[in-house]
Amino acid sequence: MPIGEVEKTIEVDLPLRTVYNEWTMFEEFPRFMEGVERVEQLTPDRVRWHARVGRQRRAWDARIIDQIPDRHIVWKAERGEPNSGAVAFRQVDGHTRVALHIEYDPEGIAETAADALGIVSRRVEGDLRRFKEYIEEIGHEAGGWRGTTRPQAEDRSDARRMTARAERALGEGPDSRIGMAVIIGVALALAGLAMASALRTRRQRVLRSRLPSLREFFGFD
Repeated sequence: MPIGEVEKTIEVDLPLRTVYNEWTMFEEFPRFMEGVERVEQLTPDRVRWHARVGRQRRAWDARIIDQIPDRHIVWKAERGEPNSGAVAFRQVDGHTRVALHIEYDPEGIAETAADALGIVSRRVEGDLRRFKEYIEEIGHEAGGWRGTTRPQAEDRSDARRMTARAERALGEGPDSRIGMAVIIGVALALAGLAMASALRTRRQRVLRSRLPSLREFFGFD
């Protein structure tokens, strides 16, 4: 299990296709990601990262294990810096909501302390903000890869879990759908109880209104 987790969302004032396409241009990430010095697209599903972490330079390879255009991208580090995560996209009223879920394992006391201070969280939030500013300023994508990658058997569990976390941050994940179903079910149940109570009250009133005539019929008055 990861030691650290970060989830952040942002809305970009551009269409979904444009935002998604630009996110797939990994070699452009140094323009807006703090500490990232260079990104190499080795193959359609493998990316090599070069970044500065504190005073150290580090490199790692990440493999895309699940990718569906305009929906989500899920990755896992294969060597080097231990991290994984998912980014999900959703069209919302002419804007695009982007949710980023990252899991990582800080190495060393300094990084663990940095995590405790929320530095990682603030950096991810800043990266999303700079991505928004960057793509909104140019107003279009520099390119894009719209291929699909489906998880292999050994990656399916991680892919589902991380996708669900990112989609939940968007407000459309399985948890939110279940939650909405529960809310609707409770509302219908309460409405049914209220209707049943109203019908019982009405029947009681009708019986009380008929009671005098019944007493006269049987000669009690």
